[in-house]
Amino acid sequence: MPITLRSGHNKARAMAAVVEGGVSQKWTCSALQMHNGAIIACDEEACGELTVDTYKYFLDIEKKERL
Repeated sequence: MPITLRSGHNKARAMAAVVEGGVSQKWTCSALQMHNGAIIACDEEACGELTVDTYKYFLDIEKKERL
């Protein structure tokens, strides 16, 4: 199972591209979108550029799964 860690506000742009953008060679980590078991662990600052809906969606998953 692929796992990647992201932290800090300097990772926010990359997180938004990887999670909400399409799969591309510019953001190689975006290939994780094609893996059913991928986990991206990040702090709140790294989520700074995600849309509110995306952020809330993943918070709900975290609460349910207690990651």
